[in-house]
Amino acid sequence: MKDLNQAAQPIHEAITQNQEKLEIDYISQIKNVEELDQTELQQTLTKEFERVQKREIAEGVTKVGPHRDDLRFLVNGFDVATFGSQGQQRTTALAVKLAEIDLMKQQTGEYPVLLLDDVLSELDASRQTHLLKAMQNKVQTFITTPSLSDVAKQLIEDPKILMSKMEHLKKMNEC
Repeated sequence: MKDLNQAAQPIHEAITQNQEKLEIDYISQIKNVEELDQTELQQTLTKEFERVQKREIAEGVTKVGPHRDDLRFLVNGFDVATFGSQGQQRTTALAVKLAEIDLMKQQTGEYPVLLLDDVLSELDASRQTHLLKAMQNKVQTFITTPSLSDVAKQLIEDPKILMSKMEHLKKMNEC
């Protein structure tokens, strides 16, 4: 979580031109989880699994585990899911996605391919520009959009434009 937080913050700040500060909180069912070392966490989870096992079996639902934990995204101290605009929510999700890509590059030595489905429509022109700058010359990206007018063409070096119509793809010569 610390790595993701550290990677996402500068990306988010770049996209928002330092107008917003992103924090990611890990919300766990285990109290003080961040203070536990791996052995203590394993012991705590084992005790919790044993404590609820019969109830889980009877109800057919898991009650304990990291899959029940959550992430909270704060922008300027406010929960973006509750108080953020659609643009802020989209910006937060994209900053986290780009941070994940950077972390993958650190782990594997290679960038993954990035697929973005209609991400520009809910962003204002400034956020679009700074998002595309954050990705520029970094990672191979496929962006879908219903309109090319959403794309800041000057920020995309040598784009390959494909138009999908009636299940057929057609290569376009220009943006």
